[in-house]
Amino acid sequence: MKNIIKTTIFTMAMAGIIMGTVYLSIPVYAQTEDAEQFSGLVIDLQGSIPFKLVATIMEIHQGDNPNVVVAEKTILITEYKYSNTIQRTQLLNNSGNTIEISDLEIGQRVIVEGLELSDKTLVGEQIQVKPKK
Repeated sequence: MKNIIKTTIFTMAMAGIIMGTVYLSIPVYAQTEDAEQFSGLVIDLQGSIPFKLVATIMEIHQGDNPNVVVAEKTILITEYKYSNTIQRTQLLNNSGNTIEISDLEIGQRVIVEGLELSDKTLVGEQIQVKPKK
């Protein structure tokens, strides 16, 4: 009986730690308002894997479905719902200031952080231009 209680307490503690870690990893720019009415891309916590890559922008696509191709991988630049908050891809210059997709240039080196979905779609959480050498 003591082992069952210890196991239950341990399991509950681990769940709390994991939930706290997920909560703390949500960026400041996340929006909780209107999360229930959101009709865009919804990312499942269980079905996504974080990724990071550093490479050169090969293509830039603006318009209805904006994305960039980096290291031959298409990275969506979009608004999405993740962990019950509405977020959008952050685009940053080499100083960390917010920029628009029109400010990006083919050939720039960038640091891309995002989520790989279960269908292999890559969603950018943050794309930052690297300083020129």
